[in-house]
Amino acid sequence: MVLSGATQRFVRYNAILGKITGLKILLFLLITHFVLCDKISLDEKYYLTFMETILLKIIKILKKLNIKPVIYGSFGVSYYLGNFKQFGDLDLLVEDKFIDNDWEEFNTFLSSHNFVLINRREHEFLLDNFKIGFAKKSIFVKDGIIKDYTDLVKYGKVDAYTLRPEHFLAAYRFSLKDGYRVTNRFKRDQEIINKITEYIKENKL
Repeated sequence: MVLSGATQRFVRYNAILGKITGLKILLFLLITHFVLCDKISLDEKYYLTFMETILLKIIKILKKLNIKPVIYGSFGVSYYLGNFKQFGDLDLLVEDKFIDNDWEEFNTFLSSHNFVLINRREHEFLLDNFKIGFAKKSIFVKDGIIKDYTDLVKYGKVDAYTLRPEHFLAAYRFSLKDGYRVTNRFKRDQEIINKITEYIKENKL
């Protein structure tokens, strides 16, 4: 059977259209697969970016008081380990005077920059619905975690500092002596200890 020219063109058109449609479907399935498989990591990357934005905002505010905070806790650890978990808060160390003698002035200053005090005893605030905790800079020296402030390292290119990996390890091991943390956070703290230990081994620190 001989097909007319018009019929032949129609058949070829449908064959090409079928291939294009098939490619579109395949591409859609591939994109869907990668998005679904990477959903958690995409969320984590967004969350880390959000955390970094909050941190930069706080550093800019604290700079008005010539404060260069020390970033500790799990977010401080992320400076070395990357985005190894979802962070629930941000822990910062400042000069002792802001927690002791100048606390009320410090509180007023933070309040004027939209910090909301939620726990006076623990010096915890909310900023943009995110929890920020402040503590004395001297605690790590007093607890023997670091010898002095020269043990601190610059936190990237911002006006802030953090601990070295070995000092984070010492801090988390020291925290296991705390009854509350042993009862409520032992598993999570131990996981971080294991990750830091592995990081130190891999980087031969």
